Amino acid sequence: MKIPSPDFLRSRWFLVLGLIVVGYVFFMLGKMIWQNYQVNQHINNLQKEVLEVERENQKLSDLIAFFQTETFKEKEAKEKLGMVKPGEKVLVFPDAENNEKSITDQIDDTKTKKESEQLPNYVKWWNFFFKSSDINR
Repeated sequence: MKIPSPDFLRSRWFLVLGLIVVGYVFFMLGKMIWQNYQVNQHINNLQKEVLEVERENQKLSDLIAFFQTETFKEKEAKEKLGMVKPGEKVLVFPDAENNEKSITDQIDDTKTKKESEQLPNYVKWWNFFFKSSDINR
């Protein structure tokens, strides 16, 4: 086996080859660091998603537990089905907006009825057959 002479270690070819090897090692090291960073970012994002899903799952579990309680069942039966417990009294308050609209509608209906009662019979028949949008009965 031939031992390289110290002249080979001082040559330009050895220096160029050494720089290429060192450059390749640094390039691969940088590439590995970048891939490690990307993997860590992906892991962090997935952990955040897991936490969000767990929170949502907990909320849904709480809702399921609430929906199974007697309080919820009683509330829904009262609101949607109009049921009451024996001996319970129910108070119903009319909605102010709907009440006002219905009163004005009633006033308009009475006015149109009075006007239609004053019309001659042949005009009422004419309106009945030919004015479908303005039917006064």
